[in-house]
Amino acid sequence: MERRLSFFIGASDNLKTLNLSFLGYKIIGGSDQRELIQYLHKINMGSNLLQELKSDINYIQGATLEDIHGIVPINFRDVKDPNKKELKLLVQILRVIFDFDFSLALEPILIKNGTHYDLNVCIIGSRQYNFFEKNSIRVSNWDNSKFKGVSIFLKKKWAFLNKKQSEYIRFSIENYIVSLNTEYASFKFLSLCSALEGFINQAPEISFRLKRTISILVGKSPNEAQIIYLLLDDVYKLRSKITHGNRVDTGKIESYLPQLREITRRAIFEVIVFEIPSNEKLGEKINSLGFGDWKKIGNNKCSSKFYTEKSEILKSLFNGKSL
Repeated sequence: MERRLSFFIGASDNLKTLNLSFLGYKIIGGSDQRELIQYLHKINMGSNLLQELKSDINYIQGATLEDIHGIVPINFRDVKDPNKKELKLLVQILRVIFDFDFSLALEPILIKNGTHYDLNVCIIGSRQYNFFEKNSIRVSNWDNSKFKGVSIFLKKKWAFLNKKQSEYIRFSIENYIVSLNTEYASFKFLSLCSALEGFINQAPEISFRLKRTISILVGKSPNEAQIIYLLLDDVYKLRSKITHGNRVDTGKIESYLPQLREITRRAIFEVIVFEIPSNEKLGEKINSLGFGDWKKIGNNKCSSKFYTEKSEILKSLFNGKSL
């Protein structure tokens, strides 16, 4: 039997207000290191695991031990479902929601050996991560209603996210996470393109259908959809140059990353909120719609502020301002 924990760096203590009890997990640590240390000693992993955490934060610019938080079972020896895929998806969807507000540092796997657990530490996150990045979404600026909204969103949508038909969403989420973990701009760029391509189910005219699908899915008005379409048109011209081995200035690639990343996040949110069961069904819906027909995609009752409020990146894009 194994138990899996996830520790991440860079989030504010407000993140601990998330209610993950429906999965049997909670978030500990941060400014109250006593809770974290007590928990580690409770599972007989205090000194070993704490040393691993201290070692890892040395690679993270500006981080201290107080920036460490952990997603851990509420009851370590009787967690509802210690499925490693479930915890992986939970961490991934939290990283999509909060974007750059935290970086996954390490994921210890504790394997039962008789009466105790042996420690097997798996490093996952990007060690070049700087959580003071300019465009990060700072959880510390969120009010409690946003955290409550995230908790409700996760609880309501968890069963849908785990359905077999939702595999295309999980594929897009995984590619989005790859873009966060790599330090190379071209890899970030191509990973985000792959994430968007997960929403398309057929190869013919994939570029055109992708641009149209994402524009209708994310753009709330004809103008917003048109702006997204034109941006993605430029993105896919650049993608073609990169994949065909043409030399592309890194600065040009980086200039597209904030908008491309935010559009990808929004697309992931939309298919989850609308509970579109497959990319085939998404294609069928989009085929009958035009720019500005976002409301016709399906029944959308999500009113959580983390979802309804536009990010500064999208506001700047739609208003024609540079970041």
